[in-house]
Amino acid sequence: MTDADLHVLYVEWAAWCRSKRLFAPSPNPQSVIGCLVKPPSGRDGDGRLDSQIAALHQAIIGIETRDGQIIRFEYLVRPYRRPKVPVKRIAGALGFSRQRWYQLLKDARRRVYEHAQGLTQ
Repeated sequence: MTDADLHVLYVEWAAWCRSKRLFAPSPNPQSVIGCLVKPPSGRDGDGRLDSQIAALHQAIIGIETRDGQIIRFEYLVRPYRRPKVPVKRIAGALGFSRQRWYQLLKDARRRVYEHAQGLTQ
């Protein structure tokens, strides 16, 4: 699977997390007030029901390394943060370059996807 295909899969996973809350707890816990505020309209959609996305969700939630945190931040938190935080500022705060952030994200996507494939077999 190419990096572009993995990115699309993770975007679908994020839509699945926001629309299929009844199937599993949200990996993005919110306060009581935060639950009353809806994200901007037109972004949620209806995530497709797929065993691959469900396995990916289990892998992201169950992974104990920073990979799960990086993926949750990039696909669940950052798109809805207002104002949207630029990657360059995030990377600078963590002490590395913007390209290093994207490399970390790419590697995390690959490792979590491989872990999810092990769950489906």
